[in-house]
Amino acid sequence: MAILWSAVSSDLFQLEEWDGEGVLYLTESGDTHLLNPIAVHVLLTLNDRILELNELVEQLNKSFHSNSEGISTDTISKILAELFYLGVISKLES
Repeated sequence: MAILWSAVSSDLFQLEEWDGEGVLYLTESGDTHLLNPIAVHVLLTLNDRILELNELVEQLNKSFHSNSEGISTDTISKILAELFYLGVISKLES
C-alpha cells in the first residue's frame, strides 16, 4: 500500500515566498512558520498534484537542486513529517 501526499485546502494556510524562503501562515491558529527553500517547493508541488514520496523526490530533483547530489529521500521525508504535523499536507493510502 503506497502513501500519497497532498496539500490540504489552501483556505487553511497562506504561503508567502521571497528569495526561495517562505513564511507559512496557518489561518485557524494564526501561527506563522519560516520555511526553507526545499520545504516551500515541497508545499508548492503538493499544492498542484498528489504524489508518492519517490515521485516527489524525482520531481523536486528535476526542478530544484540543493547541491550537486540532489535532494535525498530522507530530507524530503523529514520535511513531509513537519508539514504533516503543521496540518498543511495530508497522507492518503492507495
